[in-house]
Amino acid sequence: MTVNLLDKLGNWNPQLFREIKGRLKGRNIAIAVSISLMTQFLNVMYFYIQLPADDKGYNRFSTCIGRTIKQDECVRYIIKWQEWWLELSNMLSLILLCTLLLAGVYMLMSDLAQEEKRGTLNFIRLSPQSSQKILLGKLLGVPILLYLAILLAIPLHLYAAIGAKIDLGLVIGSYLLVGVICSGFYTAAMLYTFLGGLQPWLGTFSTSLLLFPLLPLLYLFLYRDVDHLSFNNTYLRWFDLPLGENMAFAYCFTVACFGAVTYGIWQLVNRRFLNPNATLISKKQSYFLVFFTNLWLLGFAWPNSTVSHFSPSVGYLDLFFIVPFCFLLLIGGLSPTRQTLQDWARYQVGRSKKALVQELIWGEKSPSTIAIGLNLVITALIWMPWLLLFNHVNLPQYEYHLSQIQVAISFVLMVNMILLSSAIVQMILLTKLPKPQVWAAGIIGIILSLPPVLVSFLASQNPQQSWLWLFSVAVISIQQVSNTSIFIALLSQWTILTVLSFQLTRQLKKAGESTTKTLLIPSIRQT
Repeated sequence: MTVNLLDKLGNWNPQLFREIKGRLKGRNIAIAVSISLMTQFLNVMYFYIQLPADDKGYNRFSTCIGRTIKQDECVRYIIKWQEWWLELSNMLSLILLCTLLLAGVYMLMSDLAQEEKRGTLNFIRLSPQSSQKILLGKLLGVPILLYLAILLAIPLHLYAAIGAKIDLGLVIGSYLLVGVICSGFYTAAMLYTFLGGLQPWLGTFSTSLLLFPLLPLLYLFLYRDVDHLSFNNTYLRWFDLPLGENMAFAYCFTVACFGAVTYGIWQLVNRRFLNPNATLISKKQSYFLVFFTNLWLLGFAWPNSTVSHFSPSVGYLDLFFIVPFCFLLLIGGLSPTRQTLQDWARYQVGRSKKALVQELIWGEKSPSTIAIGLNLVITALIWMPWLLLFNHVNLPQYEYHLSQIQVAISFVLMVNMILLSSAIVQMILLTKLPKPQVWAAGIIGIILSLPPVLVSFLASQNPQQSWLWLFSVAVISIQQVSNTSIFIALLSQWTILTVLSFQLTRQLKKAGESTTKTLLIPSIRQT
């Protein structure tokens, strides 16, 4: 029976069978089982010794069990078992979550890094099985011993939840949520390794930093106190869905968001695994990603039906802080390397304008500037309803009061800076500099961080220096700038963008012509 199951597993996913066969050995299984059982025992004993003792030093649990004492004395030592089991359940939830995330991320990154260093990952790429099955085999097979240790702790966790009188539906739901979260972190760890991150400790440390902001959210589903848990935040809504008032809405929304993020990262992992030299994301994928990301952000900024006054401060912060940061990441993921651009430019010589436009919009190897511009158009269309509903925004922490037209101008200035960043990055990647990605990231970081730094030093002494904000991605003080300064800033940005576009086009034509001559001249001489 076991042999037949192993044969079926090997036929379905050879990579998974290889990982399981290499790890599920007697010694490894014994170590995993011992660690799991010992951890459970220590947790139970820790909470057991926390029980107060009576005057004679006996634990109050043993005082009322197996001893003949007066009824009133026994009542004095009655234990609130529901609270005791709840504390044990919460501690187990925390340990299981942290162990799954940190240990699982480390094991996956360490395994893929070793495969990359030994060169066996390229050999796996040449196997006839699909990339999806190979990656799934890694995802399920590498942490198989960790899964075994966690599985052995599930009975105690369920028993503690039953003792705490927690609904089993909530417990099963928390398991599903933890599974979705771990899948997202595991796929992100694989992507990090495929991008060249060969330090497992660094990925594990980053995971621990990301885990802390998630704990307040996970507290609602993992660490439950049935007497105090309540959803009463009327302002936490997504397109007027009461996420802060209804636990079912909040749970489904959280699972859906983590599931969508996991799916998106999985597509990037699969793309990077198939072709390590390709861009991180295709142009078609970027359009879908930008559309759904902006739609997700817009949901939190949508007018709330429970309040009479519409305050678009959340939308303003999303649009001018989160969106620019996401676009900077998108520029890095869409911009091809120098060799890719040269190959693309060589085959564009003599092609029609229609074919060239299609390549710029959909092509995998073409420059990213046009695609970034289209993504900015998608962003503008999605946020236009919010802007039409916009009256004024008050940001008391910044003491800013912006009108509708000021927000529109700020958005145009932000779009210009993102397009300038895209053109600069593409030009740097087209040069022969060593490690051009590092140079591009450093130069863009300096360009975008210089205006805020100068403002922080100069604006305190001279408020007229606030015009420097006009050359930053996050424009937050436009109401302090004159109309002349705004016009000059727009004209300067458009002029620089035009010059960079012409320069980039000239470099691409030159690269294509020079490469074509290099290939054709030897053959002409031979004839």
